[in-house]
Amino acid sequence: EVGGWKITSNSGRVVAAPLLDVYDTDTPTALEVPKPGCVGVEIELCFVLANDIPAPEPGQEYSREDIVSHVASVHLGAELASYRLIEENKAPFPLFLADRLGNHSFVLGPKIERDIIARVANEDATLPVLVLEGDETVLFGAQPKHPQGDALAPLLAYANRPLDHLGGLRRGQVVTTGSICGLLRLSGQRSIRAAWGDIAELAISLPA
Repeated sequence: EVGGWKITSNSGRVVAAPLLDVYDTDTPTALEVPKPGCVGVEIELCFVLANDIPAPEPGQEYSREDIVSHVASVHLGAELASYRLIEENKAPFPLFLADRLGNHSFVLGPKIERDIIARVANEDATLPVLVLEGDETVLFGAQPKHPQGDALAPLLAYANRPLDHLGGLRRGQVVTTGSICGLLRLSGQRSIRAAWGDIAELAISLPA
């Protein structure tokens, strides 16, 4: 079952890969991810859809405000990466897309305020530093940036030009559009913790 979508662009075309293993961190302790094989982690801004987003009628397009109305909540999330390809993300793009863009699983973290999207897009200097630790070793500590600036822009672009045979954008699904810290390779770390000042905190435990 498709739990959500990872949306990105290639050569000007926006595409989406399904998220098949989505875990919710609504637990009193660090979420224990049951699936082995993770080789990297990305901290991301993501959305939970309030409604289905069908393909627009011919000659019509969704506006940004339309898409905002379809978003139930904004969250901090963690994409865990793994590859079925020896070339990993250096493979020809159609093959990399078939590999679900290197997705291992996705962890839906705590809700955050919607204005964080605009603050990241505007590179607000008052945003706190995002710190990511693996087994208490700092893997990343800097101001977060989204590769598209506006984290909602890829979702808007894909909603207007969907290319999908797996059911499309559906209510309750998670949509993620890019890392705010880049891909961080892991070397055996099992305890992952992301702290973003007073905005949000996310803790994950990985299997050996």
